[in-house]
Amino acid sequence: MLYAYARGIISRRQLARARDENIIFMALSADTRPHFTTIAAFLSGRHEQGVSVFREVLLLCDERDLIGREMFAIDGCKRPANASKQWRGTQAELQTKHAKMQPAVQRMLNAHQTRDATEDRPKQDGPSDPAAGPATSFSPRDAQYIATLEKRSAKLNGWLDNNEERLGACGKPVKSNVTDNDSAKMKTRHGVMQGYHGVAAVDAKYQLIVHAQAYGQGPENNLLMAMLEGARAQFNSLGQAPPLGPDLGQIAFTADSGFHSQATLQHLHDQAINAFVAERDRRSREPRCAERDHHKNRHRRARERVEGRSDQSTRKDFSYDPDPKTCHCPAGHKLHSNGRNTQIKGYNVHRFRGSQAICQPCDQRARCFKNPAKTGPSSRHLPRQGR
Repeated sequence: MLYAYARGIISRRQLARARDENIIFMALSADTRPHFTTIAAFLSGRHEQGVSVFREVLLLCDERDLIGREMFAIDGCKRPANASKQWRGTQAELQTKHAKMQPAVQRMLNAHQTRDATEDRPKQDGPSDPAAGPATSFSPRDAQYIATLEKRSAKLNGWLDNNEERLGACGKPVKSNVTDNDSAKMKTRHGVMQGYHGVAAVDAKYQLIVHAQAYGQGPENNLLMAMLEGARAQFNSLGQAPPLGPDLGQIAFTADSGFHSQATLQHLHDQAINAFVAERDRRSREPRCAERDHHKNRHRRARERVEGRSDQSTRKDFSYDPDPKTCHCPAGHKLHSNGRNTQIKGYNVHRFRGSQAICQPCDQRARCFKNPAKTGPSSRHLPRQGR
């Protein structure tokens, strides 16, 4: 498994496949073929052993003079957890969700009993059992749905009895997750997901990871100090390696703008830590970056000429009437409203979208879509007021 991690294989199924196809994995596993579920169960219960092996490898690298101790780069990425977004919420939201489940089951039971009482049912061959109560006929689909609701209600009730309210960094309640309460809701460029924020500290000499940790929170602006303390504890635990010391002043740390916050900067200043943290929105205030939009548009126009899309329309080609709040596309078709008060890049916008019946047969699709053959109906954002 260590060799698989070194080769970038982190999936249990991929590891099981490599064990069957790669001769190196066959030799390392002594030609045994455990199932991928066996591998997953083995890894899930070996956290402490994994930390011990990581420290041994780090100690070996330090003995070979592969760690420079001059500069550490700290960065992170967001990874999805094996948890559903439907099972998250605050304690109050989960209690409300649980309160709605049992009445839903009761409503289905009452509806079936009412239907059975009013419809003509075939007579039974044998005598009916009066102690069994009124018979109710369920379709397999309804019976499965009722069983699923009861199972979910019991799962949610058990979780609410054994877990307390989860608090964020500011002391306010945050959304918990019934499946994996250590994970958190976080925003990514691909949308909102339930996952973890993995952060690593890398030495600059040979790009060796000296400390790594997964955090169940989306923002990383308060994780820099935890990573610094973790790196210090990691080196101090090696024993033979010289510790980093209490001041960390002899080492430089670098981090991107995601770790930037006033509290972090104040703590770095108070501890006299030599750190370089990128400032947020620096490019928007940097005079040397004032013409970045000009260069972006120049490259965009050049790319459109190469791809044959130089005749694409812009927002100015869409006519917007603020009084009845209507919008028409370049072909003259009326678009329907898709959100009146939406925040996009700091602006309040009114969103419009074309229907499939209008956009699909339109002969001017090339003006609205980068890929007219595959793209669906367009969505345009028109500003309603300033930032």
